[in-house]
Amino acid sequence: MPDDEFRVQTYLPLYAVGNFCFVPLYLAGMAVNGPGLVNVFGTALFLFFGVSTLAQARRPVLISDAGVRQRTLNWFRYDTTVPWSQVEHARLGKVGLVPAILLTLRDPAAIAAPGTALHRQFRRTYASTGGHVHILTPGWLNRTSRVEIEGAISLHSGGRILVEHALVDNGR
Repeated sequence: MPDDEFRVQTYLPLYAVGNFCFVPLYLAGMAVNGPGLVNVFGTALFLFFGVSTLAQARRPVLISDAGVRQRTLNWFRYDTTVPWSQVEHARLGKVGLVPAILLTLRDPAAIAAPGTALHRQFRRTYASTGGHVHILTPGWLNRTSRVEIEGAISLHSGGRILVEHALVDNGR
């Protein structure tokens, strides 16, 4: 990792515990119902959440002079870099119940061509949160403080992007 990148750290143990908390329920279901559909479904969930936990730990959101780098469609590598020149503004908001910093882009098509999966994801995220890109802040998953994330955004964007503190409940 280059020295000029800021990593948004996660609570891996909490994330892992949260993802694997259904294991006793899965085992109890197998004891009551026996193997079969419950076994297949439970194994699939266990593998899905296990892989997502490891991927989250290995690839946190990175904030650098080049912009914000994150995994959006690929669990195992960074596939999206949002340059600061494309960020119109940043504000506090929520992704579901989780606090986040929401970045609104000037032109999402400059990062992802219309019709691509990433462009569709930008549109869905904007429709549900009011921001095209989100960085989860402390709470359920991240241990990096909101103030640290805001400072990194301000520093690496050259002071051009400041996070608006008027928390609006997913309004635009």
